[in-house]
Amino acid sequence: MYQGGLKLTLYALKQHPEVARVTVELFSLLCQVDEQVYLIYKEEIQNQTKSVGEYLSLISELLPHICEMCPDKITNSGTVDYWLELCAREAENDGKNGENLNERILALALLSEIWYLLTDYVDS
Repeated sequence: MYQGGLKLTLYALKQHPEVARVTVELFSLLCQVDEQVYLIYKEEIQNQTKSVGEYLSLISELLPHICEMCPDKITNSGTVDYWLELCAREAENDGKNGENLNERILALALLSEIWYLLTDYVDS
C-alpha cells in the first residue's frame, strides 16, 4: 500500500477532493499503532508530494476529517507536533532564499486550522 497504493490514493484525492473523508477512513484502518500514523501522515505522504506547499495543502484538506475520526491517533503519534513545527518553520521563512510565498501562506493557514480544530491540544 505504501508506495503504489498510496500514490494512487493521493492521485484520486487530487482529482476528486470529495473523497477526502474516505481517504482518512482508509488511512485510519491501515494505521493501528501510533508509529504507523506518523509514518503515513508525515513520511509517506510527504514523500509523495512535490513540494512543501503541496504537502501542507493536502494535510489541510484532510485535517477536518482526521480531527473528526481519529484525533487521538494524530496527537499521540507526534504527528500534530510535527505539523506545528513544520508550519512554524515555513511561516517564519522570510523568503530571502527564494522560497515560495505561497508556502508561507499555506503554513499560516494550516497552523491556524490546527489551532482551531485541536485547541485543547495546542494550548496544553
